[in-house]
Formats: sequence, C-alpha cells, structure tokens
Amino acid sequence: MNNKNLILIPLLSSFFVLLILVPVFYNVQVAGRSMLLLQRFWNYGGVLEIFLLSVYSFLLTKLMLKDQNKARNIAWSIFSICFFGQFLAGLIFCDQCLMTGKLHFPIPALIIGGPIYRSQIGFMTILFISTLLISGSAWCSQLCYFGAIENYFTNRKKTKHNKNSIKIRFTLFIFFIVIVLILRIFKVSNFYASILAIIFVIGAFFVIFIYSRKKGKMFHCTYYCPIGFIVSLYSKIYPIKVKINNSCDLCGKCVYVCKYSSISLDKNSKNMQITFGCTNCGDCINVCHVQAISYSFYNKQKPNLKNFWIVLTVVLHATFLAFARI
Repeated sequence: MNNKNLILIPLLSSFFVLLILVPVFYNVQVAGRSMLLLQRFWNYGGVLEIFLLSVYSFLLTKLMLKDQNKARNIAWSIFSICFFGQFLAGLIFCDQCLMTGKLHFPIPALIIGGPIYRSQIGFMTILFISTLLISGSAWCSQLCYFGAIENYFTNRKKTKHNKNSIKIRFTLFIFFIVIVLILRIFKVSNFYASILAIIFVIGAFFVIFIYSRKKGKMFHCTYYCPIGFIVSLYSKIYPIKVKINNSCDLCGKCVYVCKYSSISLDKNSKNMQITFGCTNCGDCINVCHVQAISYSFYNKQKPNLKNFWIVLTVVLHATFLAFARI
C-alpha cells in the first residue's frame, strides 16, 4: 500500500467518527446525562473526548492497514478494558461511569434476554442491533466485551470443524430463550432472575477459562452465547463475507488460525470453504500465502474491500468506546 493511502484511509475513519460523535454530543442525552463520559465531569470534556477518539481512530486504522490481526486484537482488548473498567468504577464509587446510572449484568446474553424478560428494550440492545445491521458478524470478533476476554485466553490450535455445530448452537439458543420466556410468563422476581443470570455468567467463565483455553478455540462465542448465534444467522444474508477462491493450495494455515472453527475442507469439491460462524475477522486473509482469501461483496471477491471493512470496523470501535457502557 502506498504512503498516500496510509494517510487518506485513516483520515476517512477520523472524519466518520467526527460525523457521528459531534451530532450526538449536541443533541442526545440518556437519562438527562451526556452520552460522552468526559462531558459528565467537565464542560469541555465531550469536545476533548471526540478529538481523542478521532485521533485514536486515525492511528488504529493506520495500524490495521499494516497488520490487521495485531491491531484488531489490541483494539478489542482496549475496548474490553474500558468497558469493564467503567462498569467497576460505576459499581464501586462513581455512577457517572454508568450510562443510565443503573446497574445491569454486563453479559452479552442479556442484550436479548433482558428485553424478553422485561418487555423493554435497553440502550445496549439498540446499540447491538444497529451494529449488527451495519457490520454483520464484526460484533463477535471486534466489539463484544466478553469475546475479547475469550480471545485473550485462547491459543490457536488446529481443531476439526464440527458438522453438527449449527444444530448444537440452535438447541442451546432455543433453550436459553425458553428459560427467559418461562421467567417472564410466571413473573419470576428480579431476585431469582438475577440468581439465574449469575449462574449463566459462571457458566460463561467456565467455558472460557477451562474449555476454550484447553481447546484453543472460541467455544463461548460459537456455542454458549445466544448473541453469537443471532450474529451468525444474520451474517448469512450480510453482503460482506470472507471467501476462498480456487487458487487455494490446501496448505491449511487458515484452518489453524481460525479461532471460530469456521473453515473446513469440502470433501466433494476438494476445496477449503467458509462455514457457519465466520466473524469476518480477517485472520485467515492475512496468513494466506497465495492470496486465495479476501473479502467479498455479494459473493464477488474484491481485494480493495478490505480497506472499506477496516474503516467501517474502526469507526464502530471508536464510537463503541464512547457509547458502550452499562
């Protein structure tokens, strides 16, 4: 990539971050509070936060263009640290760090479980749906605060693709929805619902720290989390996907690097194929030595689409740093 694009493309990210955050700063409040955290502590804090995030998006885009895998992991970790850091600060001593001033369990499953139980859509649900529509499966590989934790504790290991993974994921998803519906229908109190939520969280950490760590794959994201199943379903109709063409020499590096076990050998065509659960993370693109893998738009491979995808995900990441709080 030439030096001109290394400046122009990051500038696009900065511009779109400004385009989103400036109107929000002037026009949107939640529970009478500014959506921007620094503005809650200082009259000009929102302006400073917008400036810092625009500069951050410029630098992150530049790093993404050079090494997408490394930059994605760094950004993902930063987001998770900021998210849980604000949550703990709000829990312990400063409710200004909470979006609404009210505490909720910080687990992705409650983004869908909470609205079903309460018959009320919360801010994180709106943010999730908006992100899903815009970026498809990028939620699971770049924006989910729980996914970043699991990503840190998993080492890449070659794991066979489970042919029954869709059935297993669907079964677990339906089981979760049924449990939440039962809680609502029988009007189970918040106390007992909270106990079940805590048990679910413990289960999530067990999967991450024991099973995912041992197997080296994202089993919480790909099996346990109901949000992950919704994301994978929507990704089937989302126009931007990762595609492998016929120049693949079956070296298997992409299978090894995929933490979501979403690449397997098609025994009929004798070619590698992207399967259910791909999160468009791009790790496989970076390791392909014959450039057989790239992003596609409506099944047509377009190498330059990678630049668009990077800008899109960086802008979402930067705005998430501003908005995504309990």
